[in-house]
Amino acid sequence: MGTSKLSWKRLLLIVTLSCLFGCGVVAAVLHSVEPPPAPASIRPGAPLAPRLSARLLLVIVDGLRYDVATDPVRMPHFAAAMQNHTSGEIWAGRVSMTTSAVLTLGTGQRGRLEQVIRNVSAHAPPHNSWLENAKAQGLRLGVVGDHAWDQLFGAHFDEKRLDPDGVAIDVDFNAQSFANTRELLSGQLDAIVAHFVTPDHQGHAYGIRSLRYTEHIHGFDQELATLLSALPKNFTVVVTSDHGAADSGTHGTDVPVQRRSPIFAYGPGIRDGVHLPDPLDQLDLSATLPVLLGVSPPAHGTGNVISAWLDVSPEVGAEIACKNAARVVEYSAAVTADTAAARAALAGCGTAEMPEKRDHSALLAVRAADDAVTRATGLTSPTTLPWLGALGVAVLALCLALGARLNAQSVFAGATVLAVTVWLIVVVERLPSIWPNVARGSLLVVGNALLLTLLLWPARFMSTVERHLSVAPALLPGVLVAGYPADICPEAFVTLVLGSLLLVGFGALNHDTPNFLRGYWRAAKPWRLLAVSACLLLLAPIATTQNGTYSGYLRQEWWRHGIGSALLVVWLWGFRKRLAVHGTALAPWALALVAPLWLRPLLGPLTGRACWFAYGAAFVIWLIRRNYPRAIAAGMAATLWVARDFEIWPLLATITLAWLLGDAIADRPVSDLPRANRLLYAALAFCLVYLLRVGIQDGLEFGGMDWGAGAFKDPRVSPILIGAALTFKYALGAALIGIALCQRLEARLALDLGKALLACTCLRVFALTCTFFIAGSSYWTALRVFGDLPGVLTLALGALIVLTTRVAALKSAAASQSPVETSPT
Repeated sequence: MGTSKLSWKRLLLIVTLSCLFGCGVVAAVLHSVEPPPAPASIRPGAPLAPRLSARLLLVIVDGLRYDVATDPVRMPHFAAAMQNHTSGEIWAGRVSMTTSAVLTLGTGQRGRLEQVIRNVSAHAPPHNSWLENAKAQGLRLGVVGDHAWDQLFGAHFDEKRLDPDGVAIDVDFNAQSFANTRELLSGQLDAIVAHFVTPDHQGHAYGIRSLRYTEHIHGFDQELATLLSALPKNFTVVVTSDHGAADSGTHGTDVPVQRRSPIFAYGPGIRDGVHLPDPLDQLDLSATLPVLLGVSPPAHGTGNVISAWLDVSPEVGAEIACKNAARVVEYSAAVTADTAAARAALAGCGTAEMPEKRDHSALLAVRAADDAVTRATGLTSPTTLPWLGALGVAVLALCLALGARLNAQSVFAGATVLAVTVWLIVVVERLPSIWPNVARGSLLVVGNALLLTLLLWPARFMSTVERHLSVAPALLPGVLVAGYPADICPEAFVTLVLGSLLLVGFGALNHDTPNFLRGYWRAAKPWRLLAVSACLLLLAPIATTQNGTYSGYLRQEWWRHGIGSALLVVWLWGFRKRLAVHGTALAPWALALVAPLWLRPLLGPLTGRACWFAYGAAFVIWLIRRNYPRAIAAGMAATLWVARDFEIWPLLATITLAWLLGDAIADRPVSDLPRANRLLYAALAFCLVYLLRVGIQDGLEFGGMDWGAGAFKDPRVSPILIGAALTFKYALGAALIGIALCQRLEARLALDLGKALLACTCLRVFALTCTFFIAGSSYWTALRVFGDLPGVLTLALGALIVLTTRVAALKSAAASQSPVETSPT
């Protein structure tokens, strides 16, 4: 990272650039996922046609693929209905998830990446829906099944029979769903939505091609046919799905098999035997269903009326489609000025044209208007690339301020690694069948095989790095910094295992370092090797479990508290000499460390937050006094006040491991240290803070975050307070790792490591932002990025604290004309 000299002015520049970069990332992401506004000037209009159907039943078979639905062996009744009734294939949006589809079916708005968050906890959309219009016009509506309909449109339903809560994904409750549907059908509702989720759950649990799923979907097909055959003749029936699925049962990506679904319809208002050659868009149902019910279409919808399906004359059908197209173009004009193509197509709706041409012109106008709205919002908007370019300039400026030796080769190497990562994400997530998992597994095997060369031939590995220092940072630790979140956990763990074992034995690697099998056991200190191995064992769940990393262990509270207390006491005893605490003085320290585990669930908001503040103040005081061991102990206890019980495991493991690795590095003087070792140390520091982030988040997804941090049983806790507690927890954890790693190091190396850690975390934030912008059409990619980004941003804040601490120590030592105090006893 260049020279170790760092003035206060340069530090201020680094802090300013870091804050601007972090704020820019947050603003860019929020801007890109923000759905299009609901223009106040656009209000629901009159119905497009008189009512065609007395009663409507919309059936949604969750996760039903087109090829499964048309297979006469697996679903004979559904396949026959596709042949005998008006039918076709219908495509979900690019974010092929349930709430995205429900939003589209109700409002005619495409589900965008905001559904990554709202798929778990949906809420009422800001846009008008045909259900709202039906309710306003006096129709009575009912819903059976998926909670998403209630979360999005619950205020418009008169009757609800929702799925049971807290049911495991492999539980089949179809019988209850069918019974609930029959109950609502026996009433006097005008329209009923029956959303059966169990087929999707069975696909997730067992896979689409499994015998269990085949048996389930065959039985479901029989039950559905029995239900439909008993309906009165005045019912109009529309049966479809919300999305498709891969063979593994997953969905969310914009690949055909996950978007393509079946649809058939029959009854009053539906023309018999229509099979259109082109696929339908899920948006089109949002415009067609209100025509059947004779209610106003969604004011902000961009769907096309499927006029060929309506049991009206061609002239009337074309008139309905053109009225709807004019409405869609008007809405798009309120969102974007890019409506020339839509208006040109709408001109074909002139009354002198043939009905078929008018109908086609309406379709072209609607599609052009929808494309214009899509281009003006979200990741595809014209403002996206300028945001990305500005963030790229900011992160380069920050690296230069940190003293990075950038040249054409290093920048090109880093850009190449990032481009390859994004390209792999785009390609791998769109592979068919189980090949995405096969591809990821193969990449992990190849990557870990290369890492094994570090263990078997460390001298050769490090000498190669030394010869190519201009591009080496792009590979070590660049691959970890730029990688896909789901791949980084195992890669980071393997890197940490190999690097830790080598450092415990040798402290540094040079031309005469023997391989792991020959000279290692004579060089390694047994007690240090044992402690490192125990820490690595505690971190192993992070490498093997993507979600629920630690929360699944020790479900009984007193066991969690007891084992956590024991771990803290063992840690305190092991580092008693560093803390300068002996004999009976250990007892108050042990009580102070253990207190958060036992008292946090018992204390109220005021007392709990006061203890959190007091422990945090103790950390700051010890840090100012440069008594780093006691600062680490106080900081760890302060973190435990806003942590969950299981978070003590990754917190203790990573901080202890950082402390041990710092000791191993400090045993070798800087003058005897090859430059390539600094890259290895930076990679290990990044691995530690990254694994800590995943550990205390309880997995990769943002849903595992502690949304009650800092609440202390307060039912009206402010989101700002929770955000502050989360930031405190992540940032302080990263800072403690950095302080533990650097406390005994010589000033020059400690400062370089602080700068490298900040650079790694900021570059990681930029890599995630690029991944989000460029490969964000996949629900799972966006979900992983959303889960990773906030944590890494706070880790960067922790790295900034470490850097500031080291600079302050250097300046204080220089002012007093004395060596830097490292580990006071």
